[in-house]
Amino acid sequence: MRPAVEQAVWGDAAAARPPGPAEEGKASGLDDVAATVRRCATEILGAERFDASSAWQDQGVSSLNTMRLVAELRRALGVSVAFSDIYASASLDDLVRRIKDRQQGERTDAPSRPSAAEADLRLVRSILPTPAQGVRHDGDAILVTGGTGFLGAHLVAELLSRSDGKIICLVRADPEVSAEQRLRLALMRSRHMDAAAEVGGRLTAVTGDLEAERLGLAPEEFPALAERVRLVIHNAATVNFAAPYEALRKANVLGTLEMIRLAVAAKAPLHFVSTLAVFDAQSWLGGGIALEQDLPERVVDVIHGYAQTKYVNERHLNTARARGLVCSIYRPGNICGDSRTGAWVAGDAITRLLRGSIEIGMLPDRPQTIDLTPVDYVASAIATLAITAPEANRNFHVVNPHPVSIEVMASWCRAYGFPAATAPVADWLVALEGLCHAEPDHPAAPMLHLCREPLAGGALTMLDLIEARPTPDRGQAEHYLRRSGVVCPTLDGAMFGRCLDALIAAGFLPDGQAPALLGSVA
Repeated sequence: MRPAVEQAVWGDAAAARPPGPAEEGKASGLDDVAATVRRCATEILGAERFDASSAWQDQGVSSLNTMRLVAELRRALGVSVAFSDIYASASLDDLVRRIKDRQQGERTDAPSRPSAAEADLRLVRSILPTPAQGVRHDGDAILVTGGTGFLGAHLVAELLSRSDGKIICLVRADPEVSAEQRLRLALMRSRHMDAAAEVGGRLTAVTGDLEAERLGLAPEEFPALAERVRLVIHNAATVNFAAPYEALRKANVLGTLEMIRLAVAAKAPLHFVSTLAVFDAQSWLGGGIALEQDLPERVVDVIHGYAQTKYVNERHLNTARARGLVCSIYRPGNICGDSRTGAWVAGDAITRLLRGSIEIGMLPDRPQTIDLTPVDYVASAIATLAITAPEANRNFHVVNPHPVSIEVMASWCRAYGFPAATAPVADWLVALEGLCHAEPDHPAAPMLHLCREPLAGGALTMLDLIEARPTPDRGQAEHYLRRSGVVCPTLDGAMFGRCLDALIAAGFLPDGQAPALLGSVA
């Protein structure tokens, strides 16, 4: 039988998803809609694996095929189907009822009730120690999650260069590639060859699963891992700005609770990578300054599911701090390529939009500026603070203090050989939509919906949010980093050119015509 503590955390998972929006009695008139939705979903998701009654997230739904499904449903049914409708519906059957309700002019949202996010705020209490616990200093390893991701690979490399101890990476299982091989490949993609050579030596990988109780480890493996760990850095998360809270809950919320459980068992400081998106909240939009100790008061004010999961994480960690767990929270903004090598992940939100904008020859004229922080600085800042101030117990904004003008970015693209100008958002969206209509699988396609339509649970698009976010204060981060000499490099035309070089070398961008000009662009 599952222990009561674990039942308190994992037993709520099935109940977290809100019920379907319409009652069973509305079956009349659904047949035509159901047939169309089934046909479109079968074509896009694959007939061999499609099940109308199963949850979307269990059937390989991604941002890309969701965009294709939305476009096809709009064309076939002549009704407004939103990107968020797919994720908000528990299954195809639920989506059919939602579309039919919309055709009849009825509300499609769930009845008012406490959200899953609000209910989850209480979960952390069941795994925290009653008396305040001290920090144990006899562990021999740093545990890192998310080491096979873009930021994670750079973070692992920085930890190796700044410490002498062992580093263990928790890596998701893959039937075709071992955990250590996945870690090695991630480091090589990020151009950290020295770090890749450490795999199997000072750097090891443990197969685990953030979506499973006790990280999917065997009963004896979890305490054995805790016994070895002196510092925990939790960087892994599922990032999807279109998905609702419920779709991200297992990996982002329950997974973080398991990392808190491990840190408690290890009596080790926990360093958690959050996001500035926690300020994507109604009460924080429109400017102002967000201090590092600030956090919106209510989860219901936070606009989209991904930010809600990080908000719940931070609330859990604040509760844990009050109960004796030492933890620091890092909030990066938009992360761009490595300032030295240009290595940039091909396929994140920024690079997808960059590729689409380059191909249509225009960038949107708003937001007027955007924060782009080199990944090597973010990784260096987190690694430095985790090693030199492991018990700081504070929040840190890890962000470039100098946002980049979109007009300047367009000039960098032109200097590289890409004919790019700024244009009104409406014109940019029309051109981007034309590109994605001609190429349904284009990398920019998922971003089109996020820039054109309100995110789930709000009235703002991604572009609106970027423009309305408060300015992050960096006082605490600067204070602690100043002693270590870690400063954010200036993002200029030469650095941006190195990033374009790397994206072209990866086959993600078409080749430019005049890279030599970039050195003279400020």
